[in-house]
Amino acid sequence: MGAREQITLTDLPVLGTASVPAVSAPASGSVPRLADVEKDLILRALSFYKDDKEAAASALGISRRTIYRRLKEYGML
Repeated sequence: MGAREQITLTDLPVLGTASVPAVSAPASGSVPRLADVEKDLILRALSFYKDDKEAAASALGISRRTIYRRLKEYGML
């Protein structure tokens, strides 16, 4: 704990500047479907990792098998 009674922002460590990737909202302005957001995120990860499914799966916190299963569901395999 600090020497003062109150904790301020300057007392806290910087956790990073990573931001949540933007997801395009449907034209109607409503909230996108979870399946569409998941598909977009998987495709972005695959693009970022140059189609390395193992690396993309690891970065997303899912198994490689799940990536293959989702790509099959999206008609991309």
